[in-house]
Amino acid sequence: MKDFKISNGDLVFEKGDLAMVEGADELRQTVYIGMQTNQGEWFLNPEVGIRQSAFVGKKPNDAEMRAEIIRGAMQDERIQSVEDIKIERDTRSRKLTATFRATAAGGESIEGEVNIGA
Repeated sequence: MKDFKISNGDLVFEKGDLAMVEGADELRQTVYIGMQTNQGEWFLNPEVGIRQSAFVGKKPNDAEMRAEIIRGAMQDERIQSVEDIKIERDTRSRKLTATFRATAAGGESIEGEVNIGA
C-alpha cells in the first residue's frame, strides 16, 4: 500500500510534492496513527484507535494497557502479532510512553510507540 507521509501530524512535502510512504514504513505509520487516536474520536470510523482512558489515572493497570496496545495494533489486518511491550511512566511530567514490536503477516518487524500525556 501507499499513503501520504505524515510527520508530527502534518503532511510531508519533498521538493514541492507530497511525499509518499509504502511498505513497512507505511504500516508503521498506519499503526502509529491508530495508536495516537482515542477510540471514538474519528467520526469516519469511531472504532479506530485505542481507549486512551486505560492509560490515565493514578494507577493505570499494566495488563489493561498491554491489552489495549495489542488490540490497537491488531486493528490493521496486516499485523500478525504484538511482542515486547514496555511501559514507562514519568510521574513528574505525568506522561506515559509504551513501546512495542509487532510482526506483520509478511514477517517484517515494526516498532511502535504510544505517548499519553496529561
